[in-house]
Amino acid sequence: MFRTALAGLAAAATLVTGVAVAPSEPVLAASRVGSQTACERVWEYLPQTMQDDILAALALDGVEQHRALLAVRYAALHGAYGERVQLRARALQHRRHELWKTLPEQLKADVRAARSLPWPEQHRAMVAIRTAALNGDYGDRVQQLAERRQAFMEGCPDEIRSYLDDASDPLAG
Repeated sequence: MFRTALAGLAAAATLVTGVAVAPSEPVLAASRVGSQTACERVWEYLPQTMQDDILAALALDGVEQHRALLAVRYAALHGAYGERVQLRARALQHRRHELWKTLPEQLKADVRAARSLPWPEQHRAMVAIRTAALNGDYGDRVQQLAERRQAFMEGCPDEIRSYLDDASDPLAG
């Protein structure tokens, strides 16, 4: 859904916003370099202004938070945080679109149905989808993707982990 920002931890906002960079194939979700996790490396990669915008958005609640994170993603995709972030955000967006095409139809139907709900119900539905994915209800491949994604997110800095723990992205963790 990386509907908001977390779009490749190419942009943690890409993480958190839809720009947050999710781990790519060559990057193991929980991989560490020294004492840093992959998520921490992505977060550090982001310009300070983007980190500040993400943290400000995360301080909001519900729909306001969602809208603020969408604004961060939009800004990243349109170059407001620099060309480097824009290129990563666009690449992440493309990967997510390609991945979406390969997901089971039932998962896509459940996500579409959840997206049509009002915010509080949408959030609960997305968390239920994430739980189902982690339990293997959508198949082994989706379960593996969800587990990798969760491992990546668990390695995130504390300042963004609280959002990720309750995020409505079904594959976020």
